[in-house]
Amino acid sequence: MLSLAAIAVAIVFMLGSAFWLQRGRSPAPDPVEPASSATPVAPPITTALPDPVLDRVAVLKEASAIAAAYSAGELSRPPAKDSLAGRRFILRLPFGCEGPQTRAGQSQAHYEFNAEKRTVRLVARPTDWTVLPLFTEAASEELEAVEGFWVPHPWNYSEACPAPSEAPVPASPTAPATQTLGLARLFEVGGSRLNQRRQRPYEHVIRLEAGAAPSAQGYRFVLEGRFVSFPGGRVAQCWNESPDHRPICLYAVEFDRVAFESATGGPPLAEWKE
Repeated sequence: MLSLAAIAVAIVFMLGSAFWLQRGRSPAPDPVEPASSATPVAPPITTALPDPVLDRVAVLKEASAIAAAYSAGELSRPPAKDSLAGRRFILRLPFGCEGPQTRAGQSQAHYEFNAEKRTVRLVARPTDWTVLPLFTEAASEELEAVEGFWVPHPWNYSEACPAPSEAPVPASPTAPATQTLGLARLFEVGGSRLNQRRQRPYEHVIRLEAGAAPSAQGYRFVLEGRFVSFPGGRVAQCWNESPDHRPICLYAVEFDRVAFESATGGPPLAEWKE
C-alpha cells in the first residue's frame, strides 16, 4: 500500500501539471464575421434636366427686364454668354379679336369671312424689318434680311383676346400704343434663303358647315422655336428715340413650327414645320 507521503506527492504533481497546462493554452480567437455577398451599389447617375420651354409670361418678363437694362445703359457691352441663347419658347398670339377684316390693315394676323362660300381665311404675314434703324447700322452688314412678327399687347400675359373696354370713348382719343416687342428671324449674307418668306403670308382656309359662323373669340397664331444671337452675342437688341420713349426690343429667333389654332387650343388648324 502507498504511504501517505507518496499520495501527497502525487496530488501535488497533478495540481501543478493542471496549472501549467491551463497557462499554456492560447486565447480563443475573436469570431470572424462572414464576408458579405451583397454587390456594392454604384452611386446614382444624375442627368441635367433641360431648361423648361419659355411661355408667353416668361418671355414678356424677360423682355421687360431687357428693356429696363437698355434704359439703364447696361446693354452697351455684349455678355460672355447670353443666358437666353438656345432656350426654347412657344408663343400663342391671339388675333381676329375685332372680327373679320376685308384687308390686312395694320394687323400682321387677321381673318377674312366669305359668307357666300362659307369659308374663313386665316392670314399671318411676316414683316420685313431689314430697314429698321437697328439693322441699317454698319454693325449689321452681316445680315441680308430680317423678318419677324410683333408680339401684340406685351403688357398682357393672357393668350386670349383682350376683354373689351367698357370705358366711354373720350372726345380726343389717344393713339394706340406702338409695337415694342418682336421676334426677328435673321438671314445672314451668303446664307440659306430657304425659309425666307419675303412677305409671303401663312394662310389657311376653313370651310364652315351650313349655319356655322367664324369664332367669336378669334383665333391664335403659334410661334415655336428657340432663341439665337445677333451679331455681337446678344439675344435681344433694343433702341428708342429718346428716354421718354419705351425701348423697342427684338429677340433673335429660329422658328421650328408655325401654326394656326382655335381660340381654345386643341389640335392645330394648320401648321408649318421648318
